[in-house]
Amino acid sequence: MRIKLKRQVTAICYQAVASVDVEQERLDVQKALEQVKSDFKRLPLRLVSYLEKEHLIENQQLTAEGEETYQTGRLASRERGIYRIWYLDNDEALGTRPLMLQREAEPVKGSYQQRSNFYHWPETERVSSDDSRHTESDEIFVIAGDKEYKKNIKNLNIEVINSGERTKKVTLDLEFEVSLRKDRTYTAGFKLGGDLPLFINNKQRSVAISEEYAVDLHCDFMNEVSSYLETEWDEQHQRMLSGAPDNKRSLSSFTHPKLKLEEIDTPYGGFDSGEVWQLPLMPEDRHEAEEWQKKWLNELYREDYFSSVQAQYRQQIWLSHPAVKHYELLVKSGKELLDCLDRQLNPVSFWHASAANYLIPQGAKSALPSIRLNKDDILEVSDLLRYLTLSEPVESIIYSDRHYKSSKHRRNMSELARLSGASFGRIFTTDTSVKLPSDWQRTVIKSGKDNHDRYWILTTTSRHFIWTTTTSLDFIDFSVDESKVLSPVTFTQIKQNDLPEYLQEALPNHEFRGAIA
Repeated sequence: MRIKLKRQVTAICYQAVASVDVEQERLDVQKALEQVKSDFKRLPLRLVSYLEKEHLIENQQLTAEGEETYQTGRLASRERGIYRIWYLDNDEALGTRPLMLQREAEPVKGSYQQRSNFYHWPETERVSSDDSRHTESDEIFVIAGDKEYKKNIKNLNIEVINSGERTKKVTLDLEFEVSLRKDRTYTAGFKLGGDLPLFINNKQRSVAISEEYAVDLHCDFMNEVSSYLETEWDEQHQRMLSGAPDNKRSLSSFTHPKLKLEEIDTPYGGFDSGEVWQLPLMPEDRHEAEEWQKKWLNELYREDYFSSVQAQYRQQIWLSHPAVKHYELLVKSGKELLDCLDRQLNPVSFWHASAANYLIPQGAKSALPSIRLNKDDILEVSDLLRYLTLSEPVESIIYSDRHYKSSKHRRNMSELARLSGASFGRIFTTDTSVKLPSDWQRTVIKSGKDNHDRYWILTTTSRHFIWTTTTSLDFIDFSVDESKVLSPVTFTQIKQNDLPEYLQEALPNHEFRGAIA
């Protein structure tokens, strides 16, 4: 899930007398501190005195500030002068904070009167010690002459403001973004962007601002979003309570692909607009879950005929989803299934289900279920594992693919291994050097007719789940927050005796017999 909200904010400029510590690169000081560590006695007394004055050493040891300077090669130097300082002006979330500091110097050219006017401020404002424009520490643009630097500043203390000068203001764009990550934790932060004007040698130019501020997500944020959507947020399942959606993909994925927001209030203030992508959904109660199941079954049987094995497996996958698993709904079959289908409004689904129940003999041999993932589908690793094992705990994984060679194959398999919790893994490949997930084994094979296909064998506590796939492991990118299928892939389940001999021999020796059928 990703939420992005936008609003415009104001930046304001003050001309002021101030003092500030500005960080500078000081490789000479860094070298002196290195000597403090290695051979203090050889340091000149004047250098020792300087380092003590800057609070970098004490009792022949580096202070915390000294250790920081030693590690970074940077030291903050105190300065005092006249500056033009741009601030974010009292934003509801970020408050007042400096964005850019421009050093001002007495004009070199012009008459004595013109130069003296630089210091003559008809109206001034003395700034109290508790004013929000004082700053302990921040990273901002520092303008010196015609050059700009991004530097850390500390202890910015505003003494006097030129209140007689007409205040300059500009509008900036503020974005707030929230993501729900794969590990079910939130990330949240602001991004501030826009242009700040400045004058150098009587010529106007601008500095592009692009600042990011990470924050901990406020506990009421998702509740405010759900209130805007006129529903509730279930923090335990991290899903929005919902009735059965009309969107076909949402019925099976339990997500809403995209929503637009306008004029929304949050704990971080009001925002003018926003969007939500892949909003996780769940039925609001058991009755709604049953209605959702009926609607999904109508869409499922609209697609095609399904044998009883195929239908049962498709339903098991849907029922094992975290959004409905806790409702403990049951697989529908026979008359109970037909009662869920609307014969008048959806005759195609009713006919497909009727044919499967009454026209296909129970003993008939039918193909095992298959799973198809389409290009650009959003797919979490946990969903893929649920599809492949019906949410049963995975004990071991065997993967056979003679084309398993790239670093991307290794990264994707490592992600599968980590999230599956498998205690053992083995890969069959023709490559002798490709890296494997930690503590996994490699078996090198030669290309042959029996290893042309790609095989996935996931062993759980009760059975082997055995699949063939139409492509290698690079069909999906697990490295981004919202993993997408890069190319179409079909998983087809097969029986154990359909495996090539070398894989049958490699199967873990368990008491249970055979793969799921």
